[in-house]
Amino acid sequence: MADELQLLLLSRPQIIQNTTPIFIFHKAQALFYYLAVTARPHQRTALLSFLWSHIPENNRKNNLRVTLSYLRKHFGEYLSINRHTVSFNQNANYWLDVDVLKNALQASPKTIERLQEVVKLYQGPFLEGFHVPEEKEFETWVTNMRKKLQDLVVQALHTLALRYQELGNYTESIDCLNRLLLLQPWREESHQLLMMLLATSGQRSAALEQYEICRQMLEEHKRLPSTELTKLHEEISTGKLVVANNATVTPQTVGCFMENDLPPQRQIESEQQVTLMYCHWHDIHTQLTQSPEVWHILQQYCTQHLLGVIHQFGGQVIYQYNGGLLVAFSGTETPESNAQHAIQCGLQVLKAVGSAAEIKTHQLSLAIHTGLVLMEKVKINGHQHYLNLIGQPLDIVQELARQASPNALLISNDTYSLVKETVACQQFGNSEYNFFGSNIYQVQAISSQ
Repeated sequence: MADELQLLLLSRPQIIQNTTPIFIFHKAQALFYYLAVTARPHQRTALLSFLWSHIPENNRKNNLRVTLSYLRKHFGEYLSINRHTVSFNQNANYWLDVDVLKNALQASPKTIERLQEVVKLYQGPFLEGFHVPEEKEFETWVTNMRKKLQDLVVQALHTLALRYQELGNYTESIDCLNRLLLLQPWREESHQLLMMLLATSGQRSAALEQYEICRQMLEEHKRLPSTELTKLHEEISTGKLVVANNATVTPQTVGCFMENDLPPQRQIESEQQVTLMYCHWHDIHTQLTQSPEVWHILQQYCTQHLLGVIHQFGGQVIYQYNGGLLVAFSGTETPESNAQHAIQCGLQVLKAVGSAAEIKTHQLSLAIHTGLVLMEKVKINGHQHYLNLIGQPLDIVQELARQASPNALLISNDTYSLVKETVACQQFGNSEYNFFGSNIYQVQAISSQ
């Protein structure tokens, strides 16, 4: 409605009416926000010590009286004021993001749509950057509210990750967990769920990388990995954790609860030759780039800028994690065509990253390998298919990307044999010491032939 008052308090606070920001003096803001969020009557005497504790009592009363008169002038219909109490008028026409967030989380069932609404609303910490440093009671209230709301959002992100995992949407599930870890990087159960998601989808190397991130974060907080996390790491690193054709590992395995959990239906097709591309980020300053915030920037850059390029060349994203991408090319009639499309895509991706001003901490390398994999189609509740790949080529292409120099595109000998007539390459390194004992080539350009 046109006259609706909007209070945006999740991030830097704003008061908006009729699409116009309203600016009021600092203590008036503090009082107005407090009344709106607490949604109950407050004794005038309590408000005196809440916002004017450091001045004589007579001055406190005068300051409260002046502030209330000022607020009544600007927001009279939104306040209920009498001789003893002051409160926010719950029947007025207003919208408060804190209320919407809490109501969405209290609703049942907690659908994906409601959880998405919560995540979208949370633009930053409660009253970010807003302080009344001389008033300890007010500052304590803000700190407690900030923590309470962040905890609610963290729980919403965790639940949303589970919902996406139910539907087989691993990209969205992992993105939720990454955002969660920006807020609470010490949360071991979320690191553990990430490891499980990656490992059970065939991404063993990425799962092991996640363990190292978690271990370092726990170390900073003077904690050791739990027995469960250590056991999971051991099972992944030794290959004991295997995803059977007719089995699924659900969040219950890592101590979580998922409502209405139904086992996915898995359909393993015959072996198929696929060209895989893997994107790997290299730290420029290792000691500065371990934070979840950095990984989130890389993840967001891939989502906003690289996925369009990949789809343009017919690539299908199998998984996306911390900016790393595993992409499959299998949609054309011939293996040669798939390999050519993958290389064209890789060169275009490197070009895009090379001109990206927002990437300051990392450089990208790419690898491409062609091999036989099992293609597994998974169906959740009769719909929402997703594709999983099983086979050694996944490990080969990831290891190949790590061997590559920054800003380089390497291809395996198997891929080179398909494109050697159309792609200009030079041999890279010594085949005796590489991961799988055959020649590796660095792509220079698409040949003009």
